[in-house]
Amino acid sequence: MCWSNATLFYGLWVTTASLNFAATAYKATRPTILAIDLIISRRRRGQLEVEGQDEKTTARELPEEVWELVKDHLLGLEVRQVELDTLDRLRCFSCGENNGGSDCCCPECEGAREARWTEWGYPDCESGYCIENAMDSELLWTRTPEQVEAIQALLAHHGLRMPSTEMWHEEPESYYCDFESLSAISLPLRSANSLVFPSARAEGMHNFGPGCSVLSFSLEALLLPADADRRFRRLVSNYRLRVVDRTQDSALAPNDPHLSINSTPKISPSKDEKTVVKTASKKEAEEEKETPKLFAEAEPRWMLWSLCEPCT
Repeated sequence: MCWSNATLFYGLWVTTASLNFAATAYKATRPTILAIDLIISRRRRGQLEVEGQDEKTTARELPEEVWELVKDHLLGLEVRQVELDTLDRLRCFSCGENNGGSDCCCPECEGAREARWTEWGYPDCESGYCIENAMDSELLWTRTPEQVEAIQALLAHHGLRMPSTEMWHEEPESYYCDFESLSAISLPLRSANSLVFPSARAEGMHNFGPGCSVLSFSLEALLLPADADRRFRRLVSNYRLRVVDRTQDSALAPNDPHLSINSTPKISPSKDEKTVVKTASKKEAEEEKETPKLFAEAEPRWMLWSLCEPCT
């Protein structure tokens, strides 16, 4: 049976790999981060108590900015370590460190001992075994229940959630070797009859006509919290998420200023038309300068995500 669904959400698209790394790092560092947040909170209220120390500067005297820097540095190190650990598990022998098997320190042997594929992405592997290892691991297109739980915990801590556990693939037919798949994160919404994220789903059968589904939204569901964008900024910044804009079009109001700007055709004007074209180009440039960009890549927005599954 074929099916399709459409999901409206306010959020961002991030690479699946960076979200997985962030969730694992969150789980590993949560006790330490909670301790630092507790120190900051108690210090702010003047309730921080510390044992006697020989050093002149105590934990009570460290400014809040220093604790925030410590927390940020810790998260950055942990996210990077999770990425490196993942690569170590998938990297083939020929791309690993010390694959030269020599203690020689000449530039050629030293270079041979350096690991290849040190950042997530399509591996630069001559043998192709790194790619096979990644495909066999199923990390490129599936998540374990433990991974989903870790991601949900990370997002819930920031007042966010996943509208769907499905991944977005640039080329669906090559999903099994897609190192840059995307995942959506959004503000939390729920269906009236269940805790799942609301989505209009339609099913159809061959030769029996199309299926359809309609979903209504309350006005309250479309109201954004005052700190909506701040939630995304904190998550993306603290956990080094890679944001990618995959919107293909934008829905605008009829009176939106973006609709009033029409590009001038690039033609060579005649001598008599130079003054007119120059004036028009100057006016157009001023309008484009005054009109704000529709969206920055890392800016959350309302998006409609359509997904379908054909019959197999």
